[in-house]
Amino acid sequence: MNAEACCDLDDFLRAMADETPQCILALVREGEMSVSEIQERLPVTQPTISHHLAILRHANLVSRRRVGKQVLYRINPACVIECCSEILVRFQLMNFKPQK
Repeated sequence: MNAEACCDLDDFLRAMADETPQCILALVREGEMSVSEIQERLPVTQPTISHHLAILRHANLVSRRRVGKQVLYRINPACVIECCSEILVRFQLMNFKPQK
């Protein structure tokens, strides 16, 4: 990916390789959520959620902001779109014709 890219494609693919971060992204797409709010909605432990949020943050797919003692996470839609688009561009097959 280019220098202005939101995330590295390898980081994006690592983050999306597991179902838990996919579920977390779907949840924070609805709005900002704390780790405890995410935990209430998923059948995984708080340390697991925190681990996956760190991976998502590393890939710039979520951002966080502190409100007092609480940390709220939200999706970074521009970077999600950019990384998904990069997959389409990289794996697009020119003049692809399905086999019969």
